[in-house]
Amino acid sequence: TEKAIGIAGVMGGFNTEITDSTKYVLLEGANFNSKSIRLTSKKFGLRTEASTRFEKGIDPNLCQLAVDRVCQLIEEINAGVVVKGNMDVYKNPRKEEVISLRPSRVKKILGVDLTPDEMVDYLNRLDIKSELEGDLIKAKIPTYRLDIESEIDLIEEVGRLYGFHNIESKPLIGTLTRGEKPYERKIEDLAKGILQSLGLNEAMTYSFISPKAYDKIKLSEDSPLRKVIRLLNPLGEDYSVMRTTLLPNMLELLSRNYNRGVEECYVYEIGNIFIPKELPIKELPEERKVLSIGFYGDKDFYFLKEIVNTIFDRLGIRDIEYVREENNPSFHPGRTANVLTNGINIGTLGEIHIDVLENYDMKERAYVAQIDFNEVIKLTNLERKYEPLPKYPAVLRDLALVVKEDILVGDIEKIMIKHGEGLIEDIELFDIYRGNPIPEGMKSVAFSIIFRSQTKTLRDEEINKILETIIKDLEDTFDAKLRA
Repeated sequence: TEKAIGIAGVMGGFNTEITDSTKYVLLEGANFNSKSIRLTSKKFGLRTEASTRFEKGIDPNLCQLAVDRVCQLIEEINAGVVVKGNMDVYKNPRKEEVISLRPSRVKKILGVDLTPDEMVDYLNRLDIKSELEGDLIKAKIPTYRLDIESEIDLIEEVGRLYGFHNIESKPLIGTLTRGEKPYERKIEDLAKGILQSLGLNEAMTYSFISPKAYDKIKLSEDSPLRKVIRLLNPLGEDYSVMRTTLLPNMLELLSRNYNRGVEECYVYEIGNIFIPKELPIKELPEERKVLSIGFYGDKDFYFLKEIVNTIFDRLGIRDIEYVREENNPSFHPGRTANVLTNGINIGTLGEIHIDVLENYDMKERAYVAQIDFNEVIKLTNLERKYEPLPKYPAVLRDLALVVKEDILVGDIEKIMIKHGEGLIEDIELFDIYRGNPIPEGMKSVAFSIIFRSQTKTLRDEEINKILETIIKDLEDTFDAKLRA
């Protein structure tokens, strides 16, 4: 009957042990999987000399050499006669592997200035036959060095012979934060809190997108945003390039919610875009934070503008100007504006173009803002000056005007402030109307204007005089008419 002859690589069996009466001995030279030996030894609680050796890995090419050496010793001491012949089961002999080593990588990892010739010398001294071929060191790994599998292992060997104690210690270079959040992170958290208080939910999307996304948002072929970094080993075509704008991510998110029957969706994301300095890339790209706000539902462009204004106001950012944008292919030409401060464009907000919405299977209007958050951080001013509560009452007046469709609300408000004599505390647009009896190509805009003086109670005559001046200028500048 067949019986076990031992636990391979751990301990021999009682049935095959050598005794004083043994006449014939079968010599076995074997090698075993180191991981399997370690687990088997642990499972049976057997810690033997064999398991200690095999669990660390042994050169499989030593098997034949070991058997031959035993046979030699048996004959030398006249312990027996060796029978000719042997059997070798070794399907995939281990061969010396060649690994490439970059000298520049050695310098970067170890932080020492070694010449390629010095590296070759160190490796050859370890019986790792090496030679310099161009910019690479080709190292032939002996079969008994099972611990060397990749370039980083060769770097360790170079460091070992150079002497880790000879590597100069250098202080870490970085900005001390005193255990608190960096200023930039504080501003980001503050902005997130503002947006959440306005009823928006935070979203987090992948930093890599499909190159087809740029076609879906109607970018021109020569748009600089199409100059993207392509991943060497992407998850798939849909995640093969690093994004240069957050617009496709936002529209994909809105589309997914819309097509799943969500009646309204209000979201924001603060994420990075990746702008390559040149292609193909030779250095790290420029990473810029962008604030993306998007929604669909019962709100319109002016709600989006109010969100952006609220963020700027809470962060102490002043001198913001909105300028009509008609050439952005992703947005509606009549309902889009660029956000400027001191003449610098820091973002765009508006209604998404109907053709773009069709590409995302949306049949409802959607609104998106894209703001350069790096600029927002630079412009933020958290200093606050407190003023006493007003002593004198405010005066509220409503003003409804009929103007041409292309007249911007912001331009109307500028004229109001210009003639307000410093008494206008707030202006709020509360209604826009198109339709009967308003002529085609015209619109009605209605404002609530709050007047207040810090030194006296305002009289109707003073307010009326200011309103007359405002209306006269609006008539002359925009051909505006008071709505009856």
